[in-house]
Amino acid sequence: MTNGMVFVIFMILTVAGINGINRIWEVEDERVYTIMYMLGLDTKNCMMIEALKTFTVVGISYLLFLIGYKWILRSILPMGISNESGWILAVTFIYFLAIYAVTSVSFVLKAGKCNIMELYKRKG
Repeated sequence: MTNGMVFVIFMILTVAGINGINRIWEVEDERVYTIMYMLGLDTKNCMMIEALKTFTVVGISYLLFLIGYKWILRSILPMGISNESGWILAVTFIYFLAIYAVTSVSFVLKAGKCNIMELYKRKG
């Protein structure tokens, strides 16, 4: 029960943190997207740029977790990593993907629905 409560609390904090990062990036990138739209960027490419940018945060955090996990296991277990570690890594990767989906899908969809005139008026 205690571990479940800690898991939920850290999941909520993680989602809130990634949402904050995404919101800051959205506000900072409005000017860049306005210029890119004027130069011919279409909504599909804008959504792809936003998805890659937000997925990079999750991807880097998973890679850091993977490196730390392997390093800790090798320092604790001199015989190597057990067969169960592959299952743990797969579950962790699915967990990171779920966090990515919850936090980033709305920002990616919003990037595809940008109105160039509205962005231009807001920054003008």
